[in-house]
Amino acid sequence: MTKIFKKNDILNLLALLPYTVLLRLDTLITPDVYLVQSYDGVLINALYKNLLYSPIVQSIVAILLLYIQAIFINNISNRNRIYGSQCGYAGMLYVLLASLVPSLRMLSPVLIGMTFFLVGVYYTYKVYKRNNANTEIFNAALSLGLASLIYPPYLLVGLALLVEMFVLRSFSFKEQLQFLIGLFCTFWIVGAFLYFFDMITFELFNQFSLGLSYEFLIPQNNKEIVGYGILLVSLIVGLLSYYSYQKKKNVESRKKIDFLYLVCFLLLLTLFCYRYIVSDHLLILIFPFSIMMAMTLYSIKNWARIELVHIVLLLAVFFVQYGDRLQFIF
Repeated sequence: MTKIFKKNDILNLLALLPYTVLLRLDTLITPDVYLVQSYDGVLINALYKNLLYSPIVQSIVAILLLYIQAIFINNISNRNRIYGSQCGYAGMLYVLLASLVPSLRMLSPVLIGMTFFLVGVYYTYKVYKRNNANTEIFNAALSLGLASLIYPPYLLVGLALLVEMFVLRSFSFKEQLQFLIGLFCTFWIVGAFLYFFDMITFELFNQFSLGLSYEFLIPQNNKEIVGYGILLVSLIVGLLSYYSYQKKKNVESRKKIDFLYLVCFLLLLTLFCYRYIVSDHLLILIFPFSIMMAMTLYSIKNWARIELVHIVLLLAVFFVQYGDRLQFIF
């Protein structure tokens, strides 16, 4: 099956949607509903209250967003020559890894915000060797602002976008100012809109707090043990494979691979700056993990080994989704 996803072609694009639906089929049979919290802010409250109030609608939108994000990740990694040739493993692995943690099954603000964050990454990567990157810089900041308004921790993780621009080009003071203006414009426009409709609140700022949020990292059941275990293995593989990822890559690709590690580091810092962090926060980590693991699979020449890894991940997803029912039957 992995041969379908090896190349980033039209077949991969068409096959990825039914593949995503199959992996998330249980969410259509028994849809989970995201319960809006007091700290989510007025945008999320309005969105879920007026458009996403139905559990089945939430499940369908979550599947579509996951599919779109997987395509976007494939596009980002291939446009920037992360592999030796075109490869579609990253999108497949993103869908797989995002199906391993039970809380990631639902349509959460993290999942919605990830769409805008990936757009920001796309425009950030495009600034390399451009004489005039004003549009890309502004769009990256705008996308980051939208992502952080939906889920505030993206604001800290988004510092990776700013750092990456310094790495990829001679980032002038004018361009730095342009990035900050783009970010400010997002908050200003949304704030003005909310003020006009008398909906403006500061509940989102309640999430900022110095401390350490680690409770969500403690598995509560066997399903979470399996999911967390695989993500931990992915982290170890990514850290140990840093040199092999960089080997035989050009300077541009090396700089863009380093960005993935920076996202992981900044995500760790969010645990010390935000109060209300739950396990769906791990979705941000799955973005760099999917590309790292794709590079690992791409380097494996034995097709049977790649298929074995895929089968193990599929069995883990199957256990996470249907483990309770199997225990009930037996």
